Amino acid sequence: MPPPGGMDLDLATCSPWVDELGRFQVVGRLSGTPANSSRGSVGLARISYPDGEILDFIETEAVPTSRPCWLPGPLPRVLYVAGDGGLYRRLFDGARSKWPASDRDEIDNAGRSGQKRLDWRSPFPPGDVAMVLDFTWLRDARFGDILILVIKARMGPEPSDPVGDQLCWARLAETEDAVIDSGPISGLQDATSGRSLRAPSVGRTEDGGLFLAYLSTDRPAAGGWELHAVRLSFEGSGRARIVAGTDVRLAERCSTYLPPALAAGGECLWACQPTDADLGRLVLVALPRDHRGWLRLAGDHGIEPRRSSPRGDRLLPGRIIESGRSSTCRN
Repeated sequence: MPPPGGMDLDLATCSPWVDELGRFQVVGRLSGTPANSSRGSVGLARISYPDGEILDFIETEAVPTSRPCWLPGPLPRVLYVAGDGGLYRRLFDGARSKWPASDRDEIDNAGRSGQKRLDWRSPFPPGDVAMVLDFTWLRDARFGDILILVIKARMGPEPSDPVGDQLCWARLAETEDAVIDSGPISGLQDATSGRSLRAPSVGRTEDGGLFLAYLSTDRPAAGGWELHAVRLSFEGSGRARIVAGTDVRLAERCSTYLPPALAAGGECLWACQPTDADLGRLVLVALPRDHRGWLRLAGDHGIEPRRSSPRGDRLLPGRIIESGRSSTCRN
């Protein structure tokens, strides 16, 4: 995709569908000085892929600070985190003229047009409203749509209690204008207490289970982000928890610029590592497996897997098996 003239696009994410012209759409943060302009700007942009046509650009005080997430459905609607720690839903007005009249009426009646900061109506966390740092969207027919979030919240009910990052789950109202239920992901507090967390990402195992990958560090100013993975399960009430003893550290020196992403048929995770130059490198990290080839997230992951990567290399748990430089991975 050609870069917009005079502008930089980052925190970009691609639509899961194509439009009537067969193009994907990319939403991200667009910043810089546009061509034929002397004033810099920053905002949320919707751009067609692969031709790079700017379909929408919204300058807003609620500037995205994490990668947007496309909401379910064929319409251009995204959820994103802004610098004020709020969750915002945006329905792009530039596509409005192409919507069927029935869709326009339904969305307007539900109050879903334009931009909306989501209300936090859940009693968790207690005290101050949570400041959201990062999130991902999990869709599963067994328990519905759930957000997995990194929040900065007080460790206790008193204002003097320390503040730390925490992984939690949340559910939205049907109107997608509020968080109506949320809670901590139980089982991770000891492993992540006092650490900075970013870039949650959910994947599926071959046996139908779920796992959660995330980045963690106790030295955020110096980088040093570690890639972790844990098995994730849900109780009958729909509350998320970590399967005991399944926390595995897979890689070090990762970057928060790109979240962990599944690759190679679910056998590996792509991650980004910073380099001394302006460009980062993409690394392919093998997930630990048991002797049957199933994902094994446990403290003891010394069993040598029998499967091979698409290149024919044997996948050793936590071992980087492939890397490459990319102009899209900036430190």
